[in-house]
Amino acid sequence: MRTCDECGVGFSGELDHCPLCGSALEGSPMPAAFPVSRAQQLAKAARRAVGTLAVAAVLLLLAAAWWFKLPLEAVSVVGAALAIGYLLLRKMLIRRQLAAEARRLAHDGRAAAGIDKPRTPQA
Repeated sequence: MRTCDECGVGFSGELDHCPLCGSALEGSPMPAAFPVSRAQQLAKAARRAVGTLAVAAVLLLLAAAWWFKLPLEAVSVVGAALAIGYLLLRKMLIRRQLAAEARRLAHDGRAAAGIDKPRTPQA
């Protein structure tokens, strides 16, 4: 377990610095108590890719505006549309990740309880 010399708090997982004070952690890392699932890794990669594409689109827009001498109003409208599209897509990706995690947890809970199918209420 890694510990912080400043705070005296122990941490598991792949941390290099204390999240409380920022100082370097001492000791060997231990596996995290709650490992990151494959769905979480994919969702993080997707969010990172969408963010990178959004930044590239804004830079391309600024370059085109400078090259073609576009009016500021047009650039502002397109930039706002890009920002709104980015936020909506990011929200959709996060919701999709949460839904997948909820389905996985529900399936794991049913499997642990020995229930093959979810029960339907009887009238």
